[in-house]
Amino acid sequence: MKLFVGAKGLVVYDGKVLLLRESADYVDGTKAGKWDVPGGRIGSEEEVRDGLTREVEEESGLRVIPGEILGIFDGFPEIGGEKCHVVRVYFVCEADGSNVILSQDHDTYDWVSPENIDDKVLVDDIQEILDVYNDRKLKQG
Repeated sequence: MKLFVGAKGLVVYDGKVLLLRESADYVDGTKAGKWDVPGGRIGSEEEVRDGLTREVEEESGLRVIPGEILGIFDGFPEIGGEKCHVVRVYFVCEADGSNVILSQDHDTYDWVSPENIDDKVLVDDIQEILDVYNDRKLKQG
């Protein structure tokens, strides 16, 4: 079984967080039509935060500064017909702006209030990550 490590960013700008919807045309995708935060697999020679900033820029065109870790999750999806173990490390990130340029992996994006994501169907971990982020914001005042 292959092991992949991914770095994901809850990208924050002007009090809103960035969500991306996975495209049905994404070849390696497993969550078409669902909303996620930017990020992806890191290379074996790449530090996690470096991989995160690279992935966020590739998927959104935004430059970010990674902050604290919000959570670590894993799962066992099937990718390309093969069962894999995927470990995802989520960071809160500050963006340098809000002008998103999507990669072909996603078909749309939205800047949303972290407390109210409307009726978006989220990938597995995202609601929990939003809850952690919102709880930490409340504790900080």
